[in-house]
Amino acid sequence: MIAPEKAIIRAKCDSASEHMQFVLRLNGDRVDESPTGYKKLQRFANDFVPNVTKKYGCTS
Repeated sequence: MIAPEKAIIRAKCDSASEHMQFVLRLNGDRVDESPTGYKKLQRFANDFVPNVTKKYGCTS
């Protein structure tokens, strides 16, 4: 789920029962409920989540 001010992302790990869950919350003047707001959070999530999940053998 992704919205301008928050995103919840679940990543699968090696076994079916293992996973990582990221809850990203942003606030401030730069976050707005608009297509631009969604795109800002999407860019951040696309960079952050794969970098972290790679460390633990999980996928985004």
